Amino acid sequence: MARLFYMSLPGVGDWNTVMRQSGAQLAPYRTYLMTAKKAADNRALSLSWRLPTPEERKELDRRQQESIIQAKQRAEKAQRRRDRQALQSVPSGEWVILEPRPDRSEEPDTTFDAFLDAKEVSERKPAFRGKASSWHPESRIGVNASDREALALLLSRLPTDIPPTANKEGDEVKSGTPLLFLRPNTWPLECQSKILEALEDRPSPRLAPLLRLVSTRPQWNQFEGDYVSDSDWVFLRRERDGALRDGTTEQRQFVRCALGTPDFAILEGPPGSGKTTAICELIVQLARAGKRVLLVASTHVAVDNVLERLIEWQDEADEKLVMPIRIGDESSVTSPSINAWVLRNLQRTWRGEILDHLDRPRDVKPEGAEARKILREALAPEGKESAIARLLLDASNLVASCNTQQSRMRERIAQTSNLSII
Repeated sequence: MARLFYMSLPGVGDWNTVMRQSGAQLAPYRTYLMTAKKAADNRALSLSWRLPTPEERKELDRRQQESIIQAKQRAEKAQRRRDRQALQSVPSGEWVILEPRPDRSEEPDTTFDAFLDAKEVSERKPAFRGKASSWHPESRIGVNASDREALALLLSRLPTDIPPTANKEGDEVKSGTPLLFLRPNTWPLECQSKILEALEDRPSPRLAPLLRLVSTRPQWNQFEGDYVSDSDWVFLRRERDGALRDGTTEQRQFVRCALGTPDFAILEGPPGSGKTTAICELIVQLARAGKRVLLVASTHVAVDNVLERLIEWQDEADEKLVMPIRIGDESSVTSPSINAWVLRNLQRTWRGEILDHLDRPRDVKPEGAEARKILREALAPEGKESAIARLLLDASNLVASCNTQQSRMRERIAQTSNLSII
């Protein structure tokens, strides 16, 4: 079956030769991904835990209730619907206190931070069968809340192995104390493995440029970079004295190349070499051309750095070219200025604006009552597939996300035509 895919690839030369060469060239990368995933599972973070004393449990419950009450008070005081978040209820569950493992008394703070930020933990290590590893579904335990001051987690249930209840002073952690494990995020590695498998076994014609890279006799078409006039540059414009900063000429050359390439353009450089600036310029030029952009990176910081630069520029600029949407949880966003552009927040804002108008319509005609009723019913769902979410995603020309997040919505956007991926 694979040969049928390779026979339809344009510009790769002899398909039979390319099929053999791709397997040989991609094999080391495939091995690396499997080794990296196994190494990540073997280095899964773990901590000891104990049950809180009655006094500790009472204090934890009190602080949790107090935080919920404060959130409700802030929501009730909000004047606009968009500022009134859904009132939270006190989460239920079982409190546990996190402690260092007996064999690692000096556990770094980053380990505790990872557990306190987790959505679920595991009470057992992964099982290995050969090179493959698996986390048993029944060992997963949801995390309903956390208390950083007490290093405590509110679990959906207690682990199977429960240590003795701690006394008022706190029992000393002894050898054999049950552990909690944090499943490492191997989603990016799994995604790369699936993509590599698809690239090697069933490549579509649009993936031909990638396979040309592993071919010894590829056929590359010549192309001209797009022209950008000196006055149209935004982030790569001249200084007030007319001079160009060091590296601007090379950055401009990359942007022109990326705008005119029929397949892909690669920008490589160390930190501080201006990659973010060049990417911001490329996004603005693509937006001017009426194109949509999917911005992905391996870290949240990289994505948010680009968005922050673009939003800061656009707030001061006369032209509003970019309508960004940040896909992901608000807790993963690294810059406060990006929070308003998270899809969930945008959806709540615009839904609130429309419902505020429907609640108190001004200068409307009775003939529109039925239409307003239909609109209100269409706005009832608040999930990712709501009418507002679909409208925002269709209207946005810049969708940004970290590629470590599993998002069917991002995958649906990536399949949209007229989309440039950065």
